[in-house]
Amino acid sequence: MFLRTSHFKYPVDFKNPLKYSSHRENVGSMRFREFDLAGGVYIVTGGARGLGLCLAEALVEAGGKVHCLDLLAEPDETWAAAQSRILPEFGGSLHYHRVDVTNEKELDEVFTSIAEDRKRLDGLIAAAGKQMAQNSVDHKIEDVQYLMDINYTGVFLSASAAARQMIRFKTRGSICLIASTVG
Repeated sequence: MFLRTSHFKYPVDFKNPLKYSSHRENVGSMRFREFDLAGGVYIVTGGARGLGLCLAEALVEAGGKVHCLDLLAEPDETWAAAQSRILPEFGGSLHYHRVDVTNEKELDEVFTSIAEDRKRLDGLIAAAGKQMAQNSVDHKIEDVQYLMDINYTGVFLSASAAARQMIRFKTRGSICLIASTVG
């Protein structure tokens, strides 16, 4: 846990964090004080489900305008449920775009369109990824190429597309690359 001590006016008991809560004013009214993304624009690849969707929800709760990119033609009920949990007071929003992260032209067009809307791109979480549920020794070369296209090339193309938009709009942003075998 990383905390800045300058933010604490009262003693902090990390074993019993509620011990001094009566001394804190406006508890709960400054959600994510250290993680305020209001007004920012963010992209999450692999954002239709799994880890990508969980991370997208966190960005929305912190006030970000979040665009989830995924290969599904339409997001499923998991994504719809996440969208229904968004409260207006979050200030954020969740949007879906169907895109193949291995298609450089299509990916660049989507990133450009998203950044163009508010003349900025503040962050990317590249969480799109695939795995093969079989023994590695049973993979065919086509399987390995498929995995490399998505898990390596797709991440590279996403990070490059994000960086181009951040440079274009002179936005200091963050790029987070996620590696997970079971997203």
